[in-house]
Amino acid sequence: MQGFPHKCGRGKEEEIKEKEELPNCQILDAGTGTAGHITSKASYLVILHSGASYLLATPDGQAFFAKVNFAKGIGCVLMSGVEIKGSAIFEVALGDINRDGEKVEPLVRSNQAIQALFEPTDKLLYGLQPAYIVGSAKLKLNGAGHVGCKWGAV
Repeated sequence: MQGFPHKCGRGKEEEIKEKEELPNCQILDAGTGTAGHITSKASYLVILHSGASYLLATPDGQAFFAKVNFAKGIGCVLMSGVEIKGSAIFEVALGDINRDGEKVEPLVRSNQAIQALFEPTDKLLYGLQPAYIVGSAKLKLNGAGHVGCKWGAV
């Protein structure tokens, strides 16, 4: 997902909001090793639950979503090299991706309550600890022949 403003953390959503900024912790891009962000690839499964549409995201082609690395030598208290694995749940908040997709860029969101709907079978982990994505994003199709197309799942 491009431009997803996510925050992974443990505990209640209120605790995550308080800990958004960790002093002296700089995430390193896994590919380049320079200051960056966490990038991952996922496969999505559409789930209909109680009249709402959800997307179940699982790692695409590997055992984990991403490995989180932090810059060394600046006093970050978090462990580097921790894997984010498991699965994440996103609720389709705006737009219908079932059959007659009505939005080119549906809005999805996730938080601890949404993730809890599908636990314990589907859960996200930061190392061995439960993790939650808190935020929202617009999804769009990319690649040859898909740009500007509406979503649809059967």
